[in-house]
Amino acid sequence: MNKRIYPLLAVLLGAAGFGLQCRAQTTAFEPLTGLIVPGTASMLVLKIFFVAVPVIALLCALPLKGSGARIDATGRLFEHLSFPARFVGVLAGMLYCAAALLRLTGDVRTGAGLAVLAVDVLLIVGGAGMVWQIVTPGSRRNLLTLLPGFSIAFWLVIYYHTQSKDPIVERYGALLLCLMATALALYHQAGWSFGKANPVRGMTFTLTSGIYAFTAMPAAAGTADLSRIEETCK
Repeated sequence: MNKRIYPLLAVLLGAAGFGLQCRAQTTAFEPLTGLIVPGTASMLVLKIFFVAVPVIALLCALPLKGSGARIDATGRLFEHLSFPARFVGVLAGMLYCAAALLRLTGDVRTGAGLAVLAVDVLLIVGGAGMVWQIVTPGSRRNLLTLLPGFSIAFWLVIYYHTQSKDPIVERYGALLLCLMATALALYHQAGWSFGKANPVRGMTFTLTSGIYAFTAMPAAAGTADLSRIEETCK
């Protein structure tokens, strides 16, 4: 399969998921109570979409099977990226760092626990590691490639711990799935620097996490809006 199809697929399916999520946020929840409306068609379609995405990603990645055996494990994870890809990667890493820094600032102001602050710092270091790997891909930095995945995994644990008290899983399920897919994608991407390249799994989870990221954006905003509504009702 032409490698150009992967980013195009992520953008197209991500846009579709974004639209489905927006539709679900406006029709599947009661405007006053924030409770989910049973049997809403938009939420059913969205759930089918979340199941279909990893299946489609796997089918698209299957042609890569066996290509990992031909790759020399040099640890140069981003060596063959084109200039546009490098630019986007560096921009993504910088945004990753900026978001983590804003999160750290907010957690310091609210007096968050040490574990939360440690994850925030790890997220910043992981984002910086991504930028460093892309800008200077010539040397072997195995541990550095694992930091983004570890930071997302720890963030996933804390996010679930804070959101699990909410009985409406549909409010935070999209972002939860996105974090899970992202952690797996970063883990398999790091495997290339350890001589354990698995192109099929790496591409499957990378595509899945990219599509889920688009889909989760309206859900994250919707969750915040619904929580404010609940506080008002109280």
